[in-house]
Amino acid sequence: FTADSLQGIGRIAVGIDWSGGGVNQVSRTVVTVVGLTSVGKKRLLYYKIFPGANPHDEFNEVLEILSHFDRISVIGCDMGEGHMYSDMLRKTYGHKVKKISYSSAGYYAAWNSRDEFLSVNRTRALDALMMSFNTEEWEFPADDPGMEFVFADILAEYTEITKVGNKVWRHAPTKPDDSLHSLCFARVAVQLAIGELDLT
Repeated sequence: FTADSLQGIGRIAVGIDWSGGGVNQVSRTVVTVVGLTSVGKKRLLYYKIFPGANPHDEFNEVLEILSHFDRISVIGCDMGEGHMYSDMLRKTYGHKVKKISYSSAGYYAAWNSRDEFLSVNRTRALDALMMSFNTEEWEFPADDPGMEFVFADILAEYTEITKVGNKVWRHAPTKPDDSLHSLCFARVAVQLAIGELDLT
């Protein structure tokens, strides 16, 4: 990221999809750092798709990446694979770290105060994210060749209707979609940061 990319940025939110040590590049750790502009757009300030090496090394590098941003409001972390790493992240960032667990419940999002995580309806959250790409809610770097991998993750996802008539988002087992979920967690983190989602 550059100093220019921070121009006009207020709050910063982060989304992290932990791989949990996936193999063959199908499950990777992805971190995305998103800044909220003065006109309410979400600007992708930084992202990294990790090659799936050592999860502990990845965690240390995530800490190093986040140390470069001083206005982080909320860090939305995948609760599934990265439970332990989210707990470790809390040692540095305290309650800015919000664990996010996908669910199929009837609501969009609800805070579980006992276990301290945000339960988010997976289909609704991905619907909202996909819609946000179409409504120009985002500012992506224009001259970054690495973005093709981010967009490939987004395009790997497709919808399916289950036998009982529910819409679900899926991806081919051979195609990763971790950047998409990292962006989804970052978008939920922004919603938390600006009070669009209430934790009471």
